[in-house]
Amino acid sequence: MICYVSDRAYTVASAELPAGSLTVGHYMRGRGYILWEMYDPRGDLVGYYVHLSSDLKFNNRTVEWRDMSLDVWVGSDRYVEVLDEAELHEHVAAGHITAREASRLCQRARELCTQVPTIVQGLKRFRPGELFAKLAQVPGG
Repeated sequence: MICYVSDRAYTVASAELPAGSLTVGHYMRGRGYILWEMYDPRGDLVGYYVHLSSDLKFNNRTVEWRDMSLDVWVGSDRYVEVLDEAELHEHVAAGHITAREASRLCQRARELCTQVPTIVQGLKRFRPGELFAKLAQVPGG
């Protein structure tokens, strides 16, 4: 798990996350994605952002992965969206990803749109308030 508090506001899909929002990343081998929980500064869940990925590697203090260009957003308001399909098609046109691989990724993204609520039930959960407090204790955090 990796977490951080944003130093500026940003938008994901249709969700506005103000500065001070908490992001908790779950990197799991063999899943083909990285799942991020996103909370506003009050600790209320805003949604889940899922990066389709491959080649996940853990090193001493780093994590590396291949971003497969396609992402999924599942908002706390139940709004669901597959993101970056145009970017995926650009990678196919450039020869970075095969058309077959892109088709498989699109299918996986559609599956994740409905699976995320079940997936998060199996994650190790932390209360956002506890994470905010722990991050505040970290030098430079």
